[in-house]
Formats: sequence, structure tokens, C-alpha cells
Amino acid sequence: YGAKIEGTKVVAGDNGAGEANENAENVTLKIKVNSSEVSGKTTIIPFKVNNDAPDLSDESVTKVDVTDVVYSGKAVEDGKVITNITVNEISNLGTELFVVKYSSDAEGSTIIDAPTNQGTYYVFIQAKEGATNYQKASKPQQFKITPKEITTVTTEPEQIDLVIGDEESAFSSVKFSSTDIYEVDKKTVTIKATAPIASWKVPGTYSIIYSGLSLEGNELGNYTLDSGVTAKGKAKVSISGDEK
Repeated sequence: YGAKIEGTKVVAGDNGAGEANENAENVTLKIKVNSSEVSGKTTIIPFKVNNDAPDLSDESVTKVDVTDVVYSGKAVEDGKVITNITVNEISNLGTELFVVKYSSDAEGSTIIDAPTNQGTYYVFIQAKEGATNYQKASKPQQFKITPKEITTVTTEPEQIDLVIGDEESAFSSVKFSSTDIYEVDKKTVTIKATAPIASWKVPGTYSIIYSGLSLEGNELGNYTLDSGVTAKGKAKVSISGDEK
């Protein structure tokens, strides 16, 4: 036979399920109905079965929707970059049905591992090896990994001891950090700031604001620090020789 009913599906028969045939097979499907209203009536439905698997490279057949993702400190996840796969008008197909490939070029010729760092990349799906339900690969789609925004910065120590006339040495001891920077990057990405400008004349404890924050180190492109972000701290001001 060329096809048979299996559950609610028509599947290929003794020619090998899923193997492509040169020509679509002519099939006659006979359905015998037995019910309280109709007894023993046979309906004949002629149709053709074509075992050619959908061609993923055909853009009229396959559509892969993608979206940009924010840098996460690790390789991108297939299901977050690819938001929807449609083949033969069947949508919401899972990425697990295919092999997901990444490339650094629009032609998909330079295959890379799932990318981690900020930049522009391309992704496409490909039929699994030995698969009979799909064939070839889709057209690469462009997506970007965008920098993670740093919105909060804290100081360590929060309060410094500042001697009037020797402000520079006090501010040089302050270190800046942010929970927005992933642990994997904390040794290579640091934050610098401009020391506050003030006329320190009277001893006491003051609230201070560090501005002019900037990033230094490796992989800076993975983060962005807006010029409006500041860090708060305190300074215990004294005159040289005073009790702190």
C-alpha cells in the first residue's frame, strides 16, 4: 500500500515511511461507516501522498522569528533568541525539533558556538541528521546581543575618613561595585569615578555623591553605564591632628 490510516494521520506504507518518492503516489482511501444511522456504507476518497519533507531553505515554507537579547554573562539560549518557528503554516514549533546553528556572517558559512558577548550574530535551523520530516536549513536570521545596563553603583567603604588638605588619598581608597555586573565579569570589569569637589572647612560627617562614573577593564562592550548614574557615600571630615 502507499499509505494507511494510523490514528488520525495518513502515513506512508510499504515504500518506507518518510523516504522521498520520485512521484506522489495515487491512493484510494476507503472508509466504511457503521453507526445507528448508517450501516455498512463505504466512502471512497482519492488523494495523493507526497513523501517529500518540507524544505527549510524555502522561505515560502519556513519562517524563523528571532529577537535581540540582553547580555547575560553566558551563552544565549536557543529558545530565547528564536521566538517562533513556522513550517508549512504550522507555527510554534519547538527548537528541539531541529538543530540550531549560529553564524558570524549572514550567509551562515562561518559556524560558531552559541555566542555570549555583545555583538551582531545570525541564527538558523537545520534538519537533524537522518531526519525524514524536514530537510536542508533555513535562511540565517540576524539578531543582536545588547549590552546590560548598569543602573546602581555602591561604594566600599561607604564612609571614609577625610583629613582636610589630604582629600586625594582618602578618595583613592574608595572602590565601586554594582550588582548589575555578573560574577563572571567582576574581576575584569571595574568602575571608576570622579572625586567630589567640595570645600571641606568644618569637621563633621557629610553625605557625598560620586559622579563621572566610567567602566574600565576587559569586555566593556557587554555593559553600558549611563552618565546620569551616581554613587552615594559618606565622609567623616577632620582637621589634621583632630580626633576622628
